[in-house]
Amino acid sequence: MRAKSMSRVVVALLLAVAAFSAQASFHLMKVVEVFPGTAASPSAQYVVIQMYASGENLVGGHAITVFDSAGTLVGTFTFAGNVANGANQSKILIATSQAQTFFGVTADLTMTAALISAGGKACWAGTLDCVAWGAYTGGAAGVGTPFNAATGLESGKAAIRRLNIAGSATVLDAGDDTDNSANDFISGLPAPRNNAGVLGTVPAATCGNGALEGLEQCDDHNLVNGDGCSNTCQLGAVSNRVIGDFDGDGKADVFWRNGTTGANVIWNALGGYDGRHGLAGRGQGRLRRRWQGRRVLAQCLHRRQCHLEIRQFRYAARRQRRHQSRLESGRRWRLQRRWKIRCVLAQPADRRRYDLEVRQLRHPPGDSKCHANGMADSRRR
Repeated sequence: MRAKSMSRVVVALLLAVAAFSAQASFHLMKVVEVFPGTAASPSAQYVVIQMYASGENLVGGHAITVFDSAGTLVGTFTFAGNVANGANQSKILIATSQAQTFFGVTADLTMTAALISAGGKACWAGTLDCVAWGAYTGGAAGVGTPFNAATGLESGKAAIRRLNIAGSATVLDAGDDTDNSANDFISGLPAPRNNAGVLGTVPAATCGNGALEGLEQCDDHNLVNGDGCSNTCQLGAVSNRVIGDFDGDGKADVFWRNGTTGANVIWNALGGYDGRHGLAGRGQGRLRRRWQGRRVLAQCLHRRQCHLEIRQFRYAARRQRRHQSRLESGRRWRLQRRWKIRCVLAQPADRRRYDLEVRQLRHPPGDSKCHANGMADSRRR
């Protein structure tokens, strides 16, 4: 009887040790990072789980599960085998192929883009550990209030577990999980690290070039705040901004480029003139005043009208010069005709008066000939 009782105790102890070993092989792990993708690569998603004890690398047959905002399962990603590194604080990366390309790192398990930024939940090994975000309205067990409930996961930013809730501020501890996602997670820069310890790198980006790169949420070709896209290419609030403000004075302007010389001209709506740009040619002052006086409140959509007015001004100037030339020519012609007749019919008594008026004319045609003929006639008489 005593031998049989001892054997039962030994069996019970072995079963308890086996159960503890099985539980310790993958249970002491937390979801520490969730990334929903970025504007440059919307499908570059990943989830990182981290051990807070050694020997937690026996993950084969266990899965990451993803849910939508209503708590409906939308994705299950199961490990086919264990991972190699079971050291305490080791991480395991579950990522899409796009994320692996984007960050230049190899995942320990490949997933599809199932994370829904507006609201959802991700869990490790059933319900061992979960995180919820955004407009998630499913079961609150283990997640409490969703992280960032108002807006959900942000493009280009990761939901990262806080490590300063309990124990060391740089080490994951069991106490860093309060089963309240709003308290346990914060937004931060993505840092995907796989089980081999390789950290992914964020691609470079140049804000303001008009191309979505790296972690940019937007890029509107400028570095101006208040237009919905900040000077760091992050989405922001839109302030009341004047349309067509080319010189940054808060007033709408008219922008015109000379198609021949390439010179730029800016007229602002309240009569100011940007002296850094000029309009070469006759009549620029009058044309400028006309445009300034109109107080145009629009973008640079008046180029054709400006070209038209310039052509009309030049045409009017040419017409005026031709008209003046005709007047002067007509006057000279009338004077010439008048004195030509007088020259022929003049009597000696009118010679002095004739000579005086001829001298007053600048260019009397044939005056020398007419004068010579008159003098010859007077001699013969």
